[in-house]
Amino acid sequence: MYLISCLPQLVYQKDRHEIEYYDKFSTLQLSWYGHVNSDMYMHMLDEMLKLAIEYQTKNWLIDARDVDFMELGESSWTYEYFRKKVLNCPLRKVARLASGNFENETYISSFISSVLKGQDLPYQFSYCPDSNAAFEWFTKNNS
Repeated sequence: MYLISCLPQLVYQKDRHEIEYYDKFSTLQLSWYGHVNSDMYMHMLDEMLKLAIEYQTKNWLIDARDVDFMELGESSWTYEYFRKKVLNCPLRKVARLASGNFENETYISSFISSVLKGQDLPYQFSYCPDSNAAFEWFTKNNS
């Protein structure tokens, strides 16, 4: 039974983008693929929030390793989302696995920093090298 509790359950899929749920780690994992346009970005994050509320998940793993290029949602939408909307769920940690597109990832990292800067939010953000590192981080001091 322990092994089964470690396996993810696919809870949402649109095109090739997937959201999986890990009960054992109270985690939703969003896996992006290919080119992610702004509409898809906002749609999938809205689905993530709905599922986080439904499953009462504390951790999000955002896997961008298979992304060619990612467009972020409108900046005002993204600020509202990460500064206010996600406060409706018990989110405590967000881990990101970076894509191989250095230029795009640099832009995204800068944008993430601007969203979180100066905010007293109840969750932490971290880049992780792989899923194992993310799950280890989730389990450290996870209240």
